[in-house]
Amino acid sequence: MSTLGCLVRRCCVAVVAAITVFALPVQLAGCDCTDADCGDSLSIHGAIGIPASDPARLRITVCRNGTCGQDTLSREPVPEETTYAKLQLSGTVDAQGSLRSDPGDEYWHLSVSFGACGPEGDFEDGDVVLLEVTDLATSVLLVDINEAVVFETGAPNGEWCGPICLEAEIPIPAP
Repeated sequence: MSTLGCLVRRCCVAVVAAITVFALPVQLAGCDCTDADCGDSLSIHGAIGIPASDPARLRITVCRNGTCGQDTLSREPVPEETTYAKLQLSGTVDAQGSLRSDPGDEYWHLSVSFGACGPEGDFEDGDVVLLEVTDLATSVLLVDINEAVVFETGAPNGEWCGPICLEAEIPIPAP
C-alpha cells in the first residue's frame, strides 16, 4: 500500500476510534473527502480489419445482457482527412459508437460505449456484451466478441469515500 494510502487509512481509523471511544465529533486534518464524481463506463474499441484506404460497408450488432441494437454503415475513405460516422443503433440497447479513420491509420477503428440507463440496468460483474461486425462487401465476420465483463473499481475521493466507480474496456483483437 502507498504511503498516502496508509496515511489515509490511519487517519480514518483514528477518527472512527475517537468517535467510538469518546463519542466526540472529532475529525483529524487530512481526512476530508473530496467531491469528485465519476461515471461508470464500459467500452469496446479497436481496429476492425478493413484497410483505411478501402470503403467500409458494415453491419454492426451490439448487445448487453441480451438487449441489442443494430446499424448498417457505409463510408468512403477521404485521403488525408478524418472520416467519421456515428452509429445509429436500432433497438433498445443503451449504447453509442462511431467508426473512424484518421490520416495515417492502417485500419478503420470502431468504438462502442455502453450506458447503464437502458433496460439492461446498472453495470455489474458478469454483464455479457456482444459485438459483431460484418463486412457487407464480403460477408466476412470481422469482429466477434461475446464475453462476460469484469469491472475494475475506482474511488476518485479515496477508498473510504464514495462514489465507487466501475470501469471496463474491451479491446477488439488486432486484425
